Amino acid sequence: NAATEELLSLVRPLFTTAWLLDDRLALEGFRDTATILVSSASSKTAAAMAWCLAQREQRPRLIGLTSTANKEYVAGLGTFDDAVTYDEIATADLAGPVVLVDFAGEPTVRTAIGDRFGPDFRWLVGVGITLMLVVLSAKIFDVQQSATTIITMLTIPTETTTTALMTIVSASS
Repeated sequence: NAATEELLSLVRPLFTTAWLLDDRLALEGFRDTATILVSSASSKTAAAMAWCLAQREQRPRLIGLTSTANKEYVAGLGTFDDAVTYDEIATADLAGPVVLVDFAGEPTVRTAIGDRFGPDFRWLVGVGITLMLVVLSAKIFDVQQSATTIITMLTIPTETTTTALMTIVSASS
């Protein structure tokens, strides 16, 4: 349909990424975390992932991390259990252990979570461009009993194929 083609070309890859993240988190049993923190929770892919996760009966508490300006919007989505601003990370009612699904790639957010949760910062999942930042952060925080999972939507040449639409890499800490 020509009327929706432009919209679908934007939404389909975002929802596919969101679904793959939801599936990966669930397949890993959420690494026995009590809370899933989602940075840049107002972004389309983060909101779609939250929708997917909200459909699950058994899952950790889902917290949307966002700016003060977007807190009301994130809370109004109805898919996050709570919306917390980046400035509230140190004091918000959050239970560990935690996983951070990092859409933002903002070092101060990862630092705040690392400072707050220490060894209960169990798993760091970087999405898209946050790939390199996540790998570095996992080493800095020595994320315990976990692996860094990087999900990218890039075209990557490899030895076995010329194009990889989705790459999921796990490297044990």
